Amino acid sequence: MCGSFTKQIVATGVCHTDFYSLYEAGETKGFPAILGHEGAGIVESVGPGVTKFKPGDKVIPLFVSQCGECKFCLSPKTNLCDKNWISQAEGLMPDKTSRFTCKGKSIFHFMGTSTFSEYTVVADISVAKVDDSAPLDKVCLLGCGISTGYGAALNTAKVEPGSSCAVFGLGAVGLATVMGCKAAGASRIIVVDINKDKFIKAEVFGATEFVNPNDYSKPIQEVLIELTKGGVDNSFECVGSATVMRAALEACHRGWGTSVVVGYTNVADMSTRPFQLIYGRTWKGTYFGGWKSVESVPKLVNDYMAKKMKLDEFITHTLPLDRVNEAFDLMTSGKSSYCCCLLIIEVIKCKAAVAWEPGKPLSIEEVEVAPPQDHEVRIKIVATGVCHTDFYSLYEAGETKGFPAILGHEGAGIVESVGPGVTKFKPGDKVIPLFVSQCGECKFCLSPKTNLCDKNWISQAEGLMPDKTSRFTCKGKSIFHFMGTSTFSEYTVVADISVAKVDDSAPLDKVCLLGCGISTGYGAALNTAKVEPGSSCAVFGLGAVGLATVMGCKAAGASRIIVVDINKDKFIKAEVFGATEFVNPNDYSKPIQEVLIELTKGGVDNSFECVGSATVMRAALEACHRGWGTSVVVGYTNVADMSTRPFQLIYGRTWKGTYFGGWKSVESVPKLVNDYMAKKMKLDEFITHTLPLDRVNEAFDLMTSGKRHKVCTALHVQVIKCKAAVAWEPGKPLSIEEVEVAPPQDHEVRIKVIKCKAAVAWEPGKPLSIEEVEVAPPQDHEVRIKIVATGVCHTDLYFLYEAGETKGFPAILGHEGAGIVESVGPGVTKFKPGDKVIPLFVSQCGECKFCLSPKTNLCDTNWITQTEGLMPDKTSRFTCKGKSIFHFMGTSTFSEYTVVTDVSVAKVDDSAPLDKVCLLGCGISTGYGAALNTAKVIVLLSFKMLLKISEVNVGTGKPETDTVIGKNPNFWLFSLR
Repeated sequence: MCGSFTKQIVATGVCHTDFYSLYEAGETKGFPAILGHEGAGIVESVGPGVTKFKPGDKVIPLFVSQCGECKFCLSPKTNLCDKNWISQAEGLMPDKTSRFTCKGKSIFHFMGTSTFSEYTVVADISVAKVDDSAPLDKVCLLGCGISTGYGAALNTAKVEPGSSCAVFGLGAVGLATVMGCKAAGASRIIVVDINKDKFIKAEVFGATEFVNPNDYSKPIQEVLIELTKGGVDNSFECVGSATVMRAALEACHRGWGTSVVVGYTNVADMSTRPFQLIYGRTWKGTYFGGWKSVESVPKLVNDYMAKKMKLDEFITHTLPLDRVNEAFDLMTSGKSSYCCCLLIIEVIKCKAAVAWEPGKPLSIEEVEVAPPQDHEVRIKIVATGVCHTDFYSLYEAGETKGFPAILGHEGAGIVESVGPGVTKFKPGDKVIPLFVSQCGECKFCLSPKTNLCDKNWISQAEGLMPDKTSRFTCKGKSIFHFMGTSTFSEYTVVADISVAKVDDSAPLDKVCLLGCGISTGYGAALNTAKVEPGSSCAVFGLGAVGLATVMGCKAAGASRIIVVDINKDKFIKAEVFGATEFVNPNDYSKPIQEVLIELTKGGVDNSFECVGSATVMRAALEACHRGWGTSVVVGYTNVADMSTRPFQLIYGRTWKGTYFGGWKSVESVPKLVNDYMAKKMKLDEFITHTLPLDRVNEAFDLMTSGKRHKVCTALHVQVIKCKAAVAWEPGKPLSIEEVEVAPPQDHEVRIKVIKCKAAVAWEPGKPLSIEEVEVAPPQDHEVRIKIVATGVCHTDLYFLYEAGETKGFPAILGHEGAGIVESVGPGVTKFKPGDKVIPLFVSQCGECKFCLSPKTNLCDTNWITQTEGLMPDKTSRFTCKGKSIFHFMGTSTFSEYTVVTDVSVAKVDDSAPLDKVCLLGCGISTGYGAALNTAKVIVLLSFKMLLKISEVNVGTGKPETDTVIGKNPNFWLFSLR
C-alpha cells in the first residue's frame, strides 16, 4: 500500500499503556487488536511511494507520526501530527482498513504500530530510521516510555539547572523522567512511590531523595511542600492516576511550579481547585515527551550509543513473545520497571462599608482607623472600583471566616501618614493599594517566573496586618482587613510593600481600576498566555476582567478575538476593546467548546475563562487547539474543582492560571498608569456608573443585573448648584432649572459654577423649556464655552419630535454653535480664555486609527460617551432642579454656557462673525463636504473645450454651450465647448 511498509519486529518493550488498554480502560471498541508500541525491527518490504526506507533498514515504529507538512508538524509548539490521527485512533491504516486478519476476522491495529507481532505494517511517516549498529533490543524502548519520561523533563517542563523536581511513580517512565531531570541539571530530585525497593534503582538514574506516601498521615503534597519549604519547581505524574495528578500539581511551588501529566488514563477526570493555577502553577501534559518523533528518535539513539543516556538499566527481564502475559504479571507485581519481550498617629474616624456577616448587604458605619505601624501606610481613599471578587466573598464563597470585614480592593488615594521604617512614601503621594505585594526580597520576588510575594501572604489571607492585628474597629469590635487593602473605607492602612506610587497627574477615579480586574485581564493575555501576533483567542465572560482580556489580546496583536457570553448586548462594548466575533452559547445545542472548535477549524490558540466557573474553565480549555493551545484561568472560584480528561493536556494543551495578570505589582502598576495616561490602554470605557460610598450595595445590584462592567465608587464629593436650561424630554421646550454641578477631579482647578439660561428638553415630543441651569467647571481636557450664537438644525427637531427615543432625556440640545472660551480644564494646551471657537459634534483626537486614516473623518475618542449624552468621565456638567441633564452630540449649544472636550473644539479667526460661522458646526459643512469630499464631484473638460477656451464669455465665466455627455450615480460628466 502507498506510504506504508512491512517490517520484522526484533524486539518490543511492554509498556503500561498496553496493559491499561487491555485491562483498565473499559473500552470495547478497537478489539480484536494487536497491541504493542515500543518496538524496533528491520524493514522487510515497502509500499509504493516510499522513498526514505528500503528493505534491511533498522527502524523504530512510532505511535506519533511526523508528516512534516501539517500545521502541527510545521509548528514549533507541538510534536503532534494531524495526518492519520483519526484513522490511527480507530485502529486502522490511513485507508481505513486493517493489514491484520486472524481466523477470518479483521484485526485492529494499535497506536499505529502493533509491535506484539513478528511483523507489522506502519505508515512511513511513523517510522524512524536508526543507526545500523544500534542494538534493537535496547533502542526499542525509545518508542514510547523512555522518550516520554526523558522528554517530559527536558522538553515539556524544561527543567532548569539547580531546580527541584518530584517524580511520582517509579516505573520505567518515572525512572526516565528522573534521568531527564538529572540531565537538565536539577539539584534535588525527589521520587515518590509506595515501593521502597525501587529507590535503589531510582538512585542509578539520579534520584536524591525517596518519599513513601504510606509513611505519612497527611497528603503527600503537604509532605513535599514541607520538605522543600514551599513545593518543588517541577513535578511529574508517571502513574496514570487522576488522584496522583492532583497531588503532583499541588506539590508544586506556588508562583512558578510546573506539573506535567505523563501517565495516561481516560477513566476519570483530573481535578483541582482553580486557585492552584491562579497562584502561578502550570499544569501541562506531555505526549511522547514533546519530541518531534521522526527527527528526534534517531538523535536519542545516538545519545544512547554515545552513553549520554541510559537504556540498559531499565530492563529487568527479557522474555519471548509467547510469555507476554507473564510480562504483564511482572509489571503489575512491581517486580519490573520494564520487561523487554525482547511605625504613632491619631486614630481617624471615618465612614466605611462594613460586611458584618456573609450573605447580607454592606452597612455604612463609622469606623476607627488606627495609625500605621512599622512599614505601613495610611491612605485616604479617593475612589474605589467594585469588583466581582468583593461580591463573591460576600455572597458566594460560603465562608464564615474573615467577618466582619471591610471589603474593597480596587482603590486609589492619597497618603495621609506613614509608619516607622517607611522610606518610599510620604504624605500627599498619590498611590494605589495592592492586594499583591512585592517585597523585592523573597524567593518569589527574586524569581522572574512569578509575580507572587511570600511576605505577608499568610497574615493577609487571615484578614490581618503583618503583626497579626487589625487597624479597624467599629462599635467596639475588631474588623478584618480584606485582601490587604480594604478600600470600601474613607481611610485604610496597607503594608508599604503593597502600595504603588503613581503619577501626580493621574486621575484616581480612573486608575483605581488598575488595582485588580483590568490589570488581571490585560496581563492574562500579555504576560500569562503571551498571546502572539496573528493568533486566535477566545474570551469567556464579558465583565470588566473579560473586556480587559480582550484589550490585552488586541494589544498583543491577536487577529481573531472571539468573545463568549450569554448577554448579546455586551458585544458592542467588547468591540470597543477589540473583539472581532461574538458567540452566545444559548444559540447552540452543542457544547460551546465544540462550537468554537468548528468555528476556528481546530480550536483557538488561547482561551481565557473570566467568569469564575469550574464548568466554563473546562469548556475554555477544551476549546483550545490540540497541540499548542493555552487556556488561562482568570476568573476565581473556590467552591468546586475544575476538571477535564487527562488527554486534553497530554495532546498538547496547557492549562494555566493568572494572579493579577502576572504583573510584578509595585513596579508594574505605575507603568500601567503611564500607559493609560499616554492613551495606550483604556480605562474610562470600563466605567458605567459612578456612585457615592453609601450606595455601594446598589453597585452590587448593578453588577449582578449585568448592567455594568465597572462601578466606580467615588468618596468625599461636593456638589454645586446653578441654573441651566434643561431639555427634560424630546418634544418639549427647554426649561431653566437649578442644576447640580459635580466638583473638579484630581489636579483640576475649581472654577465658579456658572448659572445661566438654557433651553431644556425635559422629555421627547414636548417643547423646550427655558430654565436656569448650573454648568460645572471643565474637567481634564475640557473647555467651557460662552455660546454667542447657535443655529437650529433639523437634527435637533428630529431628536426632540421624530426619533421616538426616550433615552437621553432630559437634555440640552443644539449642535451648531460658536462662542468664546470662558475657562479650560487641566491638560488643555491648545485653547485659552478669550479664544473664538466652534464646538464640534465630530471630534478629532489625531491619535486613534480613524484620525490616522485618510479614509474617514470619524474619531473613536469619546465616541461612546458622547452617544450616551455624557462627558468622557461618564458624568454630565449640567444640572437643573436637582437632576442631571444629558449633553447632546457633545456640544449642547442651546445653553448660554456649555462644556466640550478639547478634541471637539475648533479655534477660528478672531475677526470671524460668530453669528454666521456657527452654521459651520453641522449642516452647511455636511452638505458642502458631501459634494467635495464624499462624492468628489468633478468637471471633466474635453480637449476640444481646452482648444476653444477663448470662446468662453469672460464676463459671465460661462461657456457658450453646456452639453451633458454622461451620468453616474456619484457625479455628472460635462463637456464644455
